Amino acid sequence: VQIPGRIDWAGDLVVASVVVGAALSAAAFLSARRRDLLGKWQGALLLTLAVCSLHFTGMGAITITPDPARPVSPATMAPESLALAVGLCAMLVLAFALFTAVMSRRSRAAQAEQERMFRILVEGVTDYALYMLAP
Repeated sequence: VQIPGRIDWAGDLVVASVVVGAALSAAAFLSARRRDLLGKWQGALLLTLAVCSLHFTGMGAITITPDPARPVSPATMAPESLALAVGLCAMLVLAFALFTAVMSRRSRAAQAEQERMFRILVEGVTDYALYMLAP
């Protein structure tokens, strides 16, 4: 990273960031192993807290001391362009998440319909003959 200043790191905050993030992530995955809705929500909340704590504690470990002797690179993006790029990337991630959720719901609905049709077939067997099911 090229900035017109000096970057200093607080090692204790970096270590705390990694430890807290790892601990909350482990708790999130243990909680998400539960099959009920509460476990999934707890897992999602804990994982969100893990990401936020890792990010903000890690960012708090940085101290940037401005140095006017270091020139600003001409390759630096304008703040407006950077904001637009970050916003577009965030929208792309949200669109992908929405697409994935819709496709997952459709897949579950199709699977439920297939299971219902198979159940009807099995319950309708009265002469106990063998049926050959094609895939």
